[in-house]
Amino acid sequence: MHKYLFIVISLSIVLFSCNDDKAKAKLKADIKTEEQKLFSKEGIYKWDSKKADKLIDLYTSYSTKFPKDSTAPEFLFRSAELCVGSQRYKDAIAKYDLIIATYPDYKKTPVCMFLAGFNYENNMYDLKNAKKYYETFIAKYPNDPLVNDVKISLQNLGKSPEEIIKEFEKKNAVTQ
Repeated sequence: MHKYLFIVISLSIVLFSCNDDKAKAKLKADIKTEEQKLFSKEGIYKWDSKKADKLIDLYTSYSTKFPKDSTAPEFLFRSAELCVGSQRYKDAIAKYDLIIATYPDYKKTPVCMFLAGFNYENNMYDLKNAKKYYETFIAKYPNDPLVNDVKISLQNLGKSPEEIIKEFEKKNAVTQ
């Protein structure tokens, strides 16, 4: 009896594994098709929100269904970027946050933290949250290549372009 139970369980595992591989391959093929539609030569000149939304859904679906797959964080990142392009800034930040929390070793995790702060600052005009992300970035990634950009963003937080230019001109006048 135990022998048959073991065989049934083993066959079930193999069948589910095959179905997972097929589902993963199908979803990747769908993603590639939608990427080609959105980023075709015609698509470059005309933003299609419906196509972008469909691709966002596919990327999100893939990363939800296969969170341990190595492409999951990249698909989440791409979906966040499309959300920014569609002016869905809260959705983009939520995706950046998910990457930060779930994939701390992903190579673009520091970029996600910076972009979350950037979107809070420049697109949502929420300086309090922008400051929080920038300060966390500096504390977590002090040796990252973006750290100087983040420090400059933090120094200029809330300043108008005119104020920044005046400060720059003032510093240049002092050093000359």
